[in-house]
Order: sequence, then C-alpha cells, then structure tokens
Amino acid sequence: MNALEIQIAEPYKAELREAHLPSPAPTEVLVRALYSGVSSGTELAVYTGIHQWLKDPDYPEWRFPFRAGYSAYGVVEAVGSEVSRVSPGDSVAYAGRHAALGVYPEEAVWRDPHGASPAVAALGCVARYGWGAAARVGAVMGKSVFVMGLGAVGQFAARSFIAAGAYPVVGLDPFENRRKAALQGGASAALDPTADGFEAQAAELLGEARADLVADATGSPQLTMKAAALTKDGGKCVVVGSPRGLADGVNFYPDLHRRWIEMIGAHGDFLWSPTAAALGWNVDKAMDWILAHMANGRLNTDGLPSRIADPRDAQDVYEQLLNRKGEAVCVSFDWSRV
Repeated sequence: MNALEIQIAEPYKAELREAHLPSPAPTEVLVRALYSGVSSGTELAVYTGIHQWLKDPDYPEWRFPFRAGYSAYGVVEAVGSEVSRVSPGDSVAYAGRHAALGVYPEEAVWRDPHGASPAVAALGCVARYGWGAAARVGAVMGKSVFVMGLGAVGQFAARSFIAAGAYPVVGLDPFENRRKAALQGGASAALDPTADGFEAQAAELLGEARADLVADATGSPQLTMKAAALTKDGGKCVVVGSPRGLADGVNFYPDLHRRWIEMIGAHGDFLWSPTAAALGWNVDKAMDWILAHMANGRLNTDGLPSRIADPRDAQDVYEQLLNRKGEAVCVSFDWSRV
C-alpha cells in the first residue's frame, strides 16, 4: 500500500510524494489523517539544513529525503492484534508525519474522547512542547510571565500559563500578527521587545520591567540571555524553544549567579523522564490534559492555526514560515484536499 506524504527532499525543497506504507505490526496502528500540524522550529531547522541531528550518526532516520512532521489528528483505520488502547473508528491525536495515511506505535497514538477540533488538535504534539514551559516550573498561579517568541510553541506556552492560573501573561514578539494571536489567546498584553519604550510598558504592566517567570520560545541561543535579563531576581527562566547553536557574550556571574535565577530546560521529551514523574506527569496524562482543555476552552486556541493549507502547498508553507513571518503564526495541513 502507498500513501501521500510531505518530504523535505533536500534543503529548501519540500514536496508531496508517494511512499510505501507497511501493514501494521501487532503493536501498531494505521491512522488516516484529517489534519497535521507544522512544528515550525523543528521543521524549518530541517528545511534549512541546520538541524543538529541531520549529521548525527545516532539519528540515521534524520536524513534527506526527510519525512516531515510529528503532530497530527485523524481516525484509526486498523490496529494490530496486540493493540488495546484504541480501536478502528476512534478519533486520535498522534505523533504522526504529514501523511494521508501512516502506521505508528500504539504508544504514539492518543484517543480523543473530548471532541477537540481536528484542525487545532492536529497541533497537539506541537502544543505539548509549549505546554512544557508551564509544567516544568511548578506552581504558577498568580505569577507574572513573559513569553518570548510567539510562534506555535510560544503561543501554546502563553496559553498554557494562562490555563494554569498565571497572571499577567505577556507575549513578546516583534511581529504584529503573532502579538495579535497571543491577545486572541487570552494574553494580558503583547509587546514588541525591540520597540522604544518597551521597558516602560513592561513596568506599567508588571510593576517592574521583569517577570517572575520567563519562557524563551524563540529558538535562538542569542536571545536566551535576554530572557534571563527579563527575569526577576530569584525568578525562573525556562527555555522551551530548542536553541540551536552557541551564544556569545554570556557572563554568568552578574547575569545569573548574582541574581539567583534558575535556568530550566523544558524540551518536551522530559515527559518520558523521572523529572516528569516527580512533577506528576507523563506523556499520556499530558496529551489527555491538552486535548480535554482544547475541547472545553480552558486551553484557549482562538486564532490557531492561522493558516489551513493544502499539502501540495508545503513548499510555500515552509517559505512563508521562514521568510514571511508576518503572514502566518502556525499552520495545519488539511488532508481532505488531496
């Protein structure tokens, strides 16, 4: 059996291709996609050829042509003989590629009994990475928050902090469309951190120009210390966007050590670690929380995705997210169009 999928054939070239699809093994699930969500950080790192795993011998599957995507929503078509957690006909979120049909391990598929919107829930696995910012820092009720970088991961970080009771939550991004999306999602304010008067605006909102918690969702190592600078003395700075590369000019003594700041890594894969268990989380619990609160509105998804695209337009989607950031915040592919 063959199925259509989006592949990044080489740097700066994405296309819809037909690929062979095996029958499900005993512990695998065949899913027909309704929508798949784009993780702009990871996928653009591959699209531009800079992702660190492309040259890592420990990740042989990360090579060109690259089978893109890791977040989707669809309907179970068939299951292997040992699968127990989902059944044919179930609506599911899953760690799936941008593909019309796919075969995945049972543990990478989560039944959705809550009725989340498919185009939004297709971003569920992407949302989990932003959600990790709020999960990793512990109690957040009443804490002031800056979220730096309001792409897909930053949007879900801000909205997860709001759902967890943080206040005020302020989004920071130079692009107006991203700031507007954060306001749609319930942010108290959204500011351009590069604009004149930013510190005065921040101080008016928070009482000072620093926040109790700062989530860096920019993916830029050069901005991580900017995030630390916006963190109150004794506060927590959580790195949720995956920074790729080295940062220059870091002076740990005055910037971190003397200010008692906690720097926290929050890559979403922590959900498979003892750290998550100690916080009362695992990936199944996290995905159920995300889907439930997408459905009931506590995790505000207004304005997301900002574009629903034909999978045949994958090249334009990546170029838009890379070079025309003022046009789209995050994207889902609609597989009914092919």
